[in-house]
Amino acid sequence: MFLVQQSMKPQNLKKYFTTTISERRGTIVLLALLFGLVSFYWVDDWIYNVAPVQIELEELAQIKKIEEAEKTYQKEIAKEKSNLFQFDPNTLEKEGWQKLGFSSKQASSIIKFRKSGFTFYKKEDLKKLFVVDEIKYKQLAPFIRISAQKELIPEKKCYRVFISGSPKLIYKGFENLGQIFYRNTGKEYQYYSNSYSSWDLAENQLKIIEASVFTNPYIKKVACNLKLYPIKIKVDSTRKAFIKPIKKQIVNLNTADTVALKTLSGIGSYYASKIIKYRTKLGGFHSKDQLLEVYGIDPEILSVNAGFIKADASLIQKININTVTKEELKAHPYIKWNIANSIVLYRANHGKYQEIEDIKKSVLVNEDLYQKIKVYITIK
Repeated sequence: MFLVQQSMKPQNLKKYFTTTISERRGTIVLLALLFGLVSFYWVDDWIYNVAPVQIELEELAQIKKIEEAEKTYQKEIAKEKSNLFQFDPNTLEKEGWQKLGFSSKQASSIIKFRKSGFTFYKKEDLKKLFVVDEIKYKQLAPFIRISAQKELIPEKKCYRVFISGSPKLIYKGFENLGQIFYRNTGKEYQYYSNSYSSWDLAENQLKIIEASVFTNPYIKKVACNLKLYPIKIKVDSTRKAFIKPIKKQIVNLNTADTVALKTLSGIGSYYASKIIKYRTKLGGFHSKDQLLEVYGIDPEILSVNAGFIKADASLIQKININTVTKEELKAHPYIKWNIANSIVLYRANHGKYQEIEDIKKSVLVNEDLYQKIKVYITIK
C-alpha cells in the first residue's frame, strides 16, 4: 500500500511531460514546416488563381453551327454509304446511278456519255465523268465491278459523224454528203456518216456536213459493228468526197473563240460552244487535260490535238475567298454547296484567310480538293 501511494506523487508524473532540448528543437522545426506548407497553399491560391474564361454567346452559337454542319455532312456521307452496292458502270441504268447518290440530271448525263460510245475498261475511267470528283471516286471505287471481258478485250471502235436526230425518218437534206446511215433507238431516228478509222478522216467529212443544212454535227466514236441502215439518196458524183483540211495553229484554250476552237480535230460548233461555257464556269483552264472534263470530249480528241493547244494559266479568273459569297463559290464546278458553306462559315468565325493554304482549315477541304482548287483562289 505504501508503494502504490508513493508512485502517484506529482514528482513521478512530471517525467512524462518533460522534454529534452533536442525534442523541443524538433517540435519547433516541425511546426515551422507545417506553417510554411499552409502559407504556401494560401499564397499560391491567391497569386495563381485564374478567373474562368468567359466565352461570348455569339461565339458559342457559331461553334454550334459548325458542329451542326459537320454532323449534317457526316449524316449525308453515312446515308450515301448505306446505299452503295457493287455495280458495273457499263451496264448500270439511270435508277442505279441515282441510288449511288447522283441526281436525276447527273445520272442522265452519265447514260448519255456512255451511249456516245464511251466504255469503262478500268475503275479509274470513272474519273473521266464530270460529275465524279476525287472524293466521290474514292467512295465508289471499292464497289466497281467491270466484267473481265470488257476490261481485257476493248471493243473495236470506229469514227462516224453524228449528223442529226429526228422523231420521224427523213430522206431530204443529205444530198452531196456521201453515204448516210440511220438507226432507230426507239425514241428517235439518228443519222450518221460513213465509218472512218481515224479522227482526221472523220474531221474532213465533218467540215462538209457543217456546211450543209444540218446544225451541230459532231464526231462520235462508236462500235464498228453498230447496226445501221443506209438511206438511199441521190449523190452528186462531181462533188469531191473530201475538202482540204484547215491548217491548224496553236489554240489558247483561255482566249479562243468558237472559230478558233473549230480548227481543232473533232471540235465542231457543238463542242466549241460547250468548251467556252465550261471555261466560263471554271474561270479558265490551267491544263490541257481539263478538256476531258467537258462532256463528250474523250482522250482521242485530246490526243490528236495535244500539239495544237495550250492553256495559259495566267489568264485564269481567280476567286477571292475573303470576299466571295457561298452562292458564288458553289457555282464553281469543283466546289459543292456543303464545301462552299464550310469555307465561308470558317471565314465568318475566324476572320479572313491569311494564306491560300489556310483554306484547308475548313473541315471539308482535304488535300486532294485543295490541290485541285488552289489555282483558282486568291486572298487579295
